Amino acid sequence: TPQKFFLFGILCFLSATILWNIKREFQEIHYFRGYEISRDPRQQAMSRQELETAWDWFSKEVNTNYELANAYARLSQMMLKEGLQDKAEIYAKKALWAYLEALRSNNGYDEIYFNLAATLAQFNLVDQLQYDMEVLDPLGQKQILQAKELLGARFHYSRALLINPMLKDAYLFLGNSYLRERDRYKAEAIALFSQAVYFFPEEREFLAKLEFARNFK
Repeated sequence: TPQKFFLFGILCFLSATILWNIKREFQEIHYFRGYEISRDPRQQAMSRQELETAWDWFSKEVNTNYELANAYARLSQMMLKEGLQDKAEIYAKKALWAYLEALRSNNGYDEIYFNLAATLAQFNLVDQLQYDMEVLDPLGQKQILQAKELLGARFHYSRALLINPMLKDAYLFLGNSYLRERDRYKAEAIALFSQAVYFFPEEREFLAKLEFARNFK
């Protein structure tokens, strides 16, 4: 009868709402556990595990995905310092995947673009990538990082500055990448450091780099 269908629909809605709230509750519990210890170098593995568990409970929350990406990025840097290049690359790919997941959840945060760019630049992936990458997510399932999403460090530094033109480090990292190839990117370097000088007139380093770019022949 129509009344039974209506009651069944209400029951399904309430069940789905309860389940969603439970998943979010456990996601937040593990997120805050992982976040609180994320700055302690001795607890990076535990932080990663907590944040992976948070992601497993609810995979569409931007802060969880962003902090999980940061955890992977820190582990990648730690592996590099220990001379473990292969492990560093594995964690870097996981970081790239998690930053892209964060952007899918909310693409309005400059720090996500900045850290994604920094991770790409760590492995000299500055320009448009020409190949896809494979990575395992926290459940061990293969994910494809498409070149059209990864793009390159320069693109994501630029997006970060588009959202937040007061992001001082982005001017430095992006500008230095232009200066390293100044025969090709002289105009871009001049435009970028001109903007940096506008926003940070007291910053002598920006003015010096602008003059350097202008005088390059």
